[in-house]
Amino acid sequence: MTSFSVGNLFKGLSQAGAWGCFDEFNTFRIEVLSIVANQAYCCLSAEKLFLATGENEFSFVDDDRITILPTVGFFITMNPG
Repeated sequence: MTSFSVGNLFKGLSQAGAWGCFDEFNTFRIEVLSIVANQAYCCLSAEKLFLATGENEFSFVDDDRITILPTVGFFITMNPG
């Protein structure tokens, strides 16, 4: 998976308000992991802002305007070794 494809998943989940489980994130190359972690942070920060202010639109890391639903959730596992 690339950072582009994972970014599309984050955008889709955010707009649908769906949950996503990302298993074994540690298998990503470190360069990709850094970008993907930033994408997840962007979406979760937008959800936090929505819950605090009611603002439901945010700018994703690629400057796409995304409407977020508060039911979105990301579950990420990392298995060392």
